[in-house]
Amino acid sequence: METNNNSILEKLKEKDLIPSALLFLFVLIPFLPRFGALDAMGFHWMCFAILNVITSFYLINKNQLVQFPISFKPLLFYCSWILISIVSCLFAYNKIESIVVLSRMMIVLAGIYNLICLIKNKTELLNILLKLLLVALVVESVYTVWMLYYNFTRYNVIDDIVYFIRFFAGNKNILAASIGVKIPIAFYYLHQSKSKKEIASYTSILFLGVSAIIILNARATYVSVFLQSVLFIGYEILCWIKNGKEKTYLQKAITYFAVFSIAIVLWQVVFSQIEKSKKTVSYGDINKRIASIEFTQSGSSSRFVYWLEAIDFIKKNPVIGGGLGNWKIHAINYEQNYRTSFVCSKHVHNDFLEVTADSGILSALFFTLFFVALGLLLLKSSLQFNQENSILAFMLFLMLMAFIIDSFLNFPSERPIMQSLLVVILAIAAIYFSGKEIKNISINSPLSLGLLISICFSMYISINAYYSMCLQAKVRANTAKMSEVKSFPAIPNITEYVMPINGVQANYFYTKKDYKKAEYYLSKKGNTNPYYYYTEYVKSRILFAQRDTVNAIKYASIAFKNRPADLNMFNNLIYFYQTQKDTASINKSFAIMNACVKNPKAVDSYAVYYLKASNDTDFVKQFLATKIQEFPNDTILKKSLKKLQ
Repeated sequence: METNNNSILEKLKEKDLIPSALLFLFVLIPFLPRFGALDAMGFHWMCFAILNVITSFYLINKNQLVQFPISFKPLLFYCSWILISIVSCLFAYNKIESIVVLSRMMIVLAGIYNLICLIKNKTELLNILLKLLLVALVVESVYTVWMLYYNFTRYNVIDDIVYFIRFFAGNKNILAASIGVKIPIAFYYLHQSKSKKEIASYTSILFLGVSAIIILNARATYVSVFLQSVLFIGYEILCWIKNGKEKTYLQKAITYFAVFSIAIVLWQVVFSQIEKSKKTVSYGDINKRIASIEFTQSGSSSRFVYWLEAIDFIKKNPVIGGGLGNWKIHAINYEQNYRTSFVCSKHVHNDFLEVTADSGILSALFFTLFFVALGLLLLKSSLQFNQENSILAFMLFLMLMAFIIDSFLNFPSERPIMQSLLVVILAIAAIYFSGKEIKNISINSPLSLGLLISICFSMYISINAYYSMCLQAKVRANTAKMSEVKSFPAIPNITEYVMPINGVQANYFYTKKDYKKAEYYLSKKGNTNPYYYYTEYVKSRILFAQRDTVNAIKYASIAFKNRPADLNMFNNLIYFYQTQKDTASINKSFAIMNACVKNPKAVDSYAVYYLKASNDTDFVKQFLATKIQEFPNDTILKKSLKKLQ
C-alpha cells in the first residue's frame, strides 16, 4: 500500500477526526499508569472495555457497522476457540475466574470488530493508526535507553539496572515484546521511503528499537528481532531482484544491516564497560546474553518446570482442561513442594500449553490453527510482489511472528498491551486479505444487539476487576479502611496472587482483632482456590488468638501439610509448637520443610523457635554453625549465631 506520508493529515476529512481520536486513545491506553491498581493491566483492561463501548455507540450512531467477517478463516478459528473456552467455563472449579478471563476475550473480539468498522476503506485512518504505533515504538525505545542511564546511578548490579526498566508494561519482558511486535511497522515505512530524509528517519527509529531490545535482555525478543531483521533484509533483496534490480531496495537492505550491526557493536562496548564498574549476576555483555539463549531447564528461567507441570495436567484432563482461567489455580497443586511463599507462578509461560490446560486439546487446536492460518495467509500475500498490499502483509507477518514467539515463552494473552497489537494485526488482515468484501449492515441487525451485550458485559466485569485490584493494593500496603475491605466486589473472588479474597478480608479483621468479623468472612468460602490453604492459615491464627491452641495447631498443620515448602505456613506452625514446648514436632516440621527446599530463612526460624522451646543454646549454636557451612553467603544465619556467642 503506497502512501505519501506527508499528505495523510491533509487527506484526513473532518468526519474522520473522531475515529482518529478513538485510534489515539486505543494506542494511548497501554501507556497509562495503574491509577491505584495492584497491576496496571487492571486499569488498562477497563479502559479498553470502556473504549469499546464508546466506539460501538459511535459506529451505531453513524450507521457504520459492517458484517462480521466470520468467513475469514483465521477469525473463524479464533471464534471457535472462544466458543470452546466458554463451554470449558461450565466445568471450571472457579467459574467466577472463568468469567473474568472470558470478559477479556470479549474485549479483544469486540476490539477487532470495532477496528474493522473504523478503518475499512479508509487508508488515511490506517496510516494514522500505524503512525501512532510508530510513535509508541519511539517512546518505548527512548524510555528504555534513558532508564538505562538513569538506573546506572541508582543500582550497583547490572541485573537490577536492566530489571527495573519497566514503563507501564508490568515488566521488562512485556516491554521488550511490545517493542518487538512494533518494529515491523518501521520496516514497513522504511520500505516505502522515497527520500534520504525518510530513510534516515526510519532507520533511526529502528536503531532505537534494536537498542532497546538489546538493553532489555529478553531472550524471546532477541530471537524474534533477529529473525525479523534477516527476513526484512531478504525481502528487500527479493524486491531488488523482482523489480529489475532497482537500487533503492538494495540500499535500504544495506542501510538497515549497517544500523543493526552498529547497534550491536555499540551496546557490546557499552555493556563491556558497565561490567567493569558494576556487578553482574546473569546480565553480562551481548555475547554472554546470546550464549544464555538455550532451551534447557537452566536457560529457561523455570519455564521447563512450568511446561512439564502443564503437560502432566493436560494428560489427566485432555478433553476440557481445568476450565477457562483455572490453570493458575491448579498450578499451585504442582508447586506445593517448592514454592516458598504465597506467590505462585499463575502462568505456564506458554500460551499454547496454557490454553490446552485451561480448555482442552480441541480448544488448543483451534487456537493454534488461528495463528497458522493467519501466518500462512500473510506469508503468501507477502510474496505476491506485484500486488499493492504485499508490503502491508509482510509487516503483519513479521508482527505476528514476534507475537507467536512471545506466546511460546510468555503469556501475552493476559496483557492488554500485547492483545491490542493482536487486534491490529487481525483487523487489518481481515480487511485487506480476507478475499471478500466486508459489507455494511443495518444498525437493526442482531449483530448490533450482540455487540452491545458483549461490550456491556465485559465493561461491567473489568470495572469490578479494576476496583478489586485497587483494594488489593491498599490491603497489601496496609492502607485500606475497614469500609473498603468490606466492599470487595463479588467478581473476581481471588486476588492477582490467586489468594482467596475472603481470606484476605478475614486476615484484615484478624489483624484488627475483630475475630467475629474475620470468622464471618472465612465462612464465605465458595469455589475460590482449594490448593492455596490460606483460609486454613488465617483460621489457625484466629483460633490461637482466642487461646484455642489445639485447634490452631490442627488448622496450621493442614495448611503446612499441603504447602510444606511455604515459609509462612512453616513459621506459623512451629510458632504454635514452641508455645507448647513441643521440640519433637518442631524437629519433624523442619525435616519436612528441609526435604522440600533448602531455605536459610527456614533454618533461622527453626533455630529461633527451637531455642525458645528448649533453651538449649549449645545445640542451637552448633546447629547454626553447621548450617552456615551449607549457606556460607547468608548473613542472617551469621547474625543469629553471633547473638548467641
